[in-house]
Amino acid sequence: MDLARTAWPRHTGRVNLQIVFDVAVIAALTWFWVQRARPTLIALGAEPRALRIGLLATIVAIATLAIHVVADLADANEPLASWARLVGGFVWIVAVGLGHPEYRFLRHATGTRRPGT
Repeated sequence: MDLARTAWPRHTGRVNLQIVFDVAVIAALTWFWVQRARPTLIALGAEPRALRIGLLATIVAIATLAIHVVADLADANEPLASWARLVGGFVWIVAVGLGHPEYRFLRHATGTRRPGT
């Protein structure tokens, strides 16, 4: 019995595009939070709660993508991993992605006043 064939039946030397996509999105989410969202929220005088919610949404999205990558590598093909990735992405889009560049929803939901008021 060839263990390599039974452990990884789907991966035959070709790169799985779903894994590449998930890793690219993880890198993009990390970059976006560090370089765009967090500095913008700080510059707008957002409450610390808004920063924590944005960071939490980013961590949830990254974690669900990582779970999907692991499930794909293990050839688990679990619908739950795909649903988790979908929910994690939706949470991030609502909390962080849609509000760029002024993050009105996130700032308003956490009680942040407009800059200069």
